[in-house]
Amino acid sequence: LPFTQDKLSRIEITAQKQTYEFSKKGEGEWQIDKPKAMRADNIQTDDLVQRLKNADMDLSGVQDDKKIAAGFAAAAPLAIAKVTDQDGTKTLEIRKSKDDYYAKSSAVEGVYKVPKVLVDGLDKPVDAYRNKKVFDFGFSDPTHIEVIDGSKTSIYDKSGETWTSSGKKMDSTSVQAFIDRLRDLSATKFADAGFTTPVVTLTVVSNQGKLREQVEIAPAASGGNFLARHGGDASFYELEANVVKELRQAVGDVREAQPEKKK
Repeated sequence: LPFTQDKLSRIEITAQKQTYEFSKKGEGEWQIDKPKAMRADNIQTDDLVQRLKNADMDLSGVQDDKKIAAGFAAAAPLAIAKVTDQDGTKTLEIRKSKDDYYAKSSAVEGVYKVPKVLVDGLDKPVDAYRNKKVFDFGFSDPTHIEVIDGSKTSIYDKSGETWTSSGKKMDSTSVQAFIDRLRDLSATKFADAGFTTPVVTLTVVSNQGKLREQVEIAPAASGGNFLARHGGDASFYELEANVVKELRQAVGDVREAQPEKKK
């Protein structure tokens, strides 16, 4: 399935259980468009791209074209992959019969056997390609953080290497510990419903002011855990109750910097 990797703009996978589609947002960034708009895990999506890019014909045995074509015709459809680059859309159809896998490409004439490793990434559920991290800022350093927890609002701003809040210099170690909690905030699973009234709202500005993210956290309607909503996402991220408790504690632990001792 020849294509130019850095020119890819869209990937569509039609598997046995579902169809999902990705579009390129920017350099190395992917977005899930179908079955609905969702944030993609770029590492998992890039792994899928590599599997398609490295799709090879299995020529380890004798290539009996008629026999392989007959095997493909009789085999059950497993997945169809479509990729779009600057030259248009190309299609790869995969079928399975017992332990044999067959492929037919719109870019290469004929039908060929392919190794099982190719299809391992084509039968995953769409959730396997979703970004479980609640925030996108990654290793980019935030410069503004706002936390609304009930009636309490905390605002932190960074200038140079110094964090301040209400004009007071803050202890950078405690602020960093809180940032690490935000960075590690991940879903245990996803939910389409059950989001109630938010109890915590988090706003993080990073990437030199270019990325602004807002996350709301609410108790799950089913009780026990919490659900987080990132911006305009169509679904929610389930968070364990103890994770939210530790996050709130990390906010409470942010303290003022101690005056430097005079020599």
